Amino acid sequence: MKIDSGPKGLIRIKADNITSIPWELISSYTFIVDGIVFKFTDDSEITFLLPKDIDRDLIAKELEAHSIKKGAL
Repeated sequence: MKIDSGPKGLIRIKADNITSIPWELISSYTFIVDGIVFKFTDDSEITFLLPKDIDRDLIAKELEAHSIKKGAL
C-alpha cells in the first residue's frame, strides 16, 4: 500500500485499487491504533488501515499543510 498526495487531494494505492480524496471534501482526520479515519464535509467517514512502519507524522504534516484539522471521533 502507498499513500501519496497531489495538488488536488490524497491518493491511496492498494494492490489494483486507487482511491482519490479531494482536499476540499476532508473535514478532519484522526489516527487510530491500526489506521487513520477521515471525516468528510457530509459527515461520512472512511478508515484506511496503515502499515506499522508508515510515517504518521509525515501524513499529519501533509494534511495540515492543506488546512485539514486533526479531530476527535
